[in-house]
Amino acid sequence: GRKVENDVLKVEKKIAAHQRSVEDQLAGVENRGTHKLRELRLSVEQLVMTGRHELGEQVVEAKDYLRSQILSVDRQVAAALQDQASAHAAEVSARSQAVHDLSDKIAQATAQVASVHTELLAAVGAERQRAEAAVRRC
Repeated sequence: GRKVENDVLKVEKKIAAHQRSVEDQLAGVENRGTHKLRELRLSVEQLVMTGRHELGEQVVEAKDYLRSQILSVDRQVAAALQDQASAHAAEVSARSQAVHDLSDKIAQATAQVASVHTELLAAVGAERQRAEAAVRRC
């Protein structure tokens, strides 16, 4: 009976030692896993921060690009409006000059008509005097 008890104790000690060894190994694996998980979490956080920073830079670059494009379009629109205003002013000036020229021609024609009218009145008056003189002689 004693030998069996000793054998049982030896086996129990071996089982306990083996169990402790397995528990130590599990604890080591758990510690390494926790450490790896912590490293991965930090790595992911760093990637997120880097990504946010890069994304922020890209947003700023995109805003700057859009701002420059808007300014460029504004300048183009302003230049087009200026060209259009200049063309309109030139057209108005040309029409104004044409009206002024036409007004001068009308004034000249009116003066010519008045001159011819005066000449006709003088001729009619002279002809009337001749006719009246001829009637008196008769």
